[in-house]
Order: sequence, then C-alpha cells, then structure tokens
Amino acid sequence: SGNVFVVMLNPRDAAEMGIHSTDRVKVSNNGREAVCIVDISKSWIGKSEIGVYKEVGAGLLIKPGDIVDVQPAGAPSSLEFITKKMNGARLNKQEMFAIVKDTVDRKLSDIELTAFVSSLHFNGMSMDEVVSLSMSMAETGKTLGIGMPLKKGLGLLFIFFRQNRAS
Repeated sequence: SGNVFVVMLNPRDAAEMGIHSTDRVKVSNNGREAVCIVDISKSWIGKSEIGVYKEVGAGLLIKPGDIVDVQPAGAPSSLEFITKKMNGARLNKQEMFAIVKDTVDRKLSDIELTAFVSSLHFNGMSMDEVVSLSMSMAETGKTLGIGMPLKKGLGLLFIFFRQNRAS
C-alpha cells in the first residue's frame, strides 16, 4: 500500500461507523494497534470484513480469520499545522516536530505530505523553521554511529545565521 497503513472497509460498515474514504481508523489485534487510512470497496470486502494490506497484517500479527477491533480515529494534530503553513504562517518547534513525528509514524497520507512540502516551497521557511525541521528529523530518525568515541573538546558545531538585507 505504500508509505502509510491502509485498510479497506465495506461501504455499509463504514457508514455505520460514520467513516468516509480517507478517514482514519484504529485497528487493534493481539495487544497491538495501528492507525490506518480507509479505502472503501463494496466489491472486494464483505459486510463485517476488513481488508488488511500486508504491512498492517504483519505489524499487528493478523492471520486470516482473526477477529480485530476497528474504531474511528481522529486525524492527527499535525494536519492542523500543515494547514497553518499552507496559509503562510510560521510553525514553531512543537508544530514542526508533530509533522515529522506523524510522518515517521506513517500517519500522514501522500497527499497530506505533498501539501506540506508544497507549502514549504511556496511559502518559504524561516531560519527557525529550518532548524526545527532539521532537529525534528534528527530526533525522530535513525542515527549513524561511527563506532569510535569523540575526544573531549571535539564535536560538531552548527552555526546558523540570518542575512540582514538593507531596505
């Protein structure tokens, strides 16, 4: 299914739950849970059935015939921050971290990520936003160890500057 977790529901089940296509549901099995984006299919999925892609099935240890719990899940808070950036506002450190964390946790769809990247391109980024995005990526991602300790006094120093332009 790609970068996000996706499940398929029957239209009648989705309607009973108040779920529409691209909404999110929380699927639970064996003490594990995942928030998934919903696709709706009346020809592939029968009433009271759920279609689960391999990534979701593997992550939740689902086997054919298992009964799983499915509940509506709200949209991630980072969508509010993506909209904020689309409207030209600046994002603070916590807002940028929420977007990166939801990206790493596979909670944002390709369309939502495209909207975020497009908003960065069209609205630009302040230096504070660049730093927040970079630090959030470092905090949520995997880091590479070089296998040797740094000597005291050695390390990396990042210097950021603002360019002052005369009016």
